[in-house]
Amino acid sequence: MLALLPFGLVIVGVWWHAQPAPEDSWQVAEGTVAQIDHFEGARGIAKYRLKVRYTVDGREYVKVGPRHSSPVPFRVGEETLVRYDPANPSRSYLPESDEAPTRNRATVLTAISGLFALWFGWSWWADRRTKRKHKQISESRRTADG
Repeated sequence: MLALLPFGLVIVGVWWHAQPAPEDSWQVAEGTVAQIDHFEGARGIAKYRLKVRYTVDGREYVKVGPRHSSPVPFRVGEETLVRYDPANPSRSYLPESDEAPTRNRATVLTAISGLFALWFGWSWWADRRTKRKHKQISESRRTADG
């Protein structure tokens, strides 16, 4: 039964990933690309980061997107959508640029579960192979002695 646990976790992770993220029901606001930062990351690799301004109930917010290794598909002044949490409008993501935060957690769970399942399967197979070899050695000794 314990052997099925890693595979069950993979199935749960895939199912979770297929479910709509809570962020998908957040409100949508029009945002304007305010700035695109270009800087050098580790090992001299160019990185880009998007800053988008959006307004909710008369209050302005700025969403700083994640770093991208390829140029972002926007220009300063261009409009884009921002999804924000109605209970806390400063919590937001850019559907065209970011991955919804819950999706990231589901992906990590699925990846870790998959690696655990592979490790568990390999360990089980190696243990079974070792036992089979020991059994063959024992049987060959019995026939040689008997």
